Amino acid sequence: MEVGISVSHKTMLKQAEQDHIWKHYQNLARNTFDLSYPRLRFLAERCVPGTRVLNIGVGSGYLEKLLADRGVEVCSLDPCGESITRLQVELNMEERAKHGYSQDIPFNVGYFDKVIMRCAPGRAKRGRVVRGSR
Repeated sequence: MEVGISVSHKTMLKQAEQDHIWKHYQNLARNTFDLSYPRLRFLAERCVPGTRVLNIGVGSGYLEKLLADRGVEVCSLDPCGESITRLQVELNMEERAKHGYSQDIPFNVGYFDKVIMRCAPGRAKRGRVVRGSR
């Protein structure tokens, strides 16, 4: 089955190819995310301490750190197991960081106040994980 990022109008990357690309950037070339830091700070500033936020697609893990520092209960989902392990160790996220895909989110339905999904195809099931709008 072919899903994912379009390279051209006629070519789609297979899931394994996408996973390979993200594994490289998220673990070996994390500095490629540096230019996104102002945008991530903007997003973090809009998350109220005490709220529950799911970040889909962890990138360098910078957003998770910002949110945790603000007192937000942050959980993460990413298809790269290495990235998830890194978050579990570096940010002590344990079970709040999970390996998986947006089309099959392994968290309780309705648990989150906000879901952040950047740089990823829109494949999440709308309304499945957000309990309300804040």
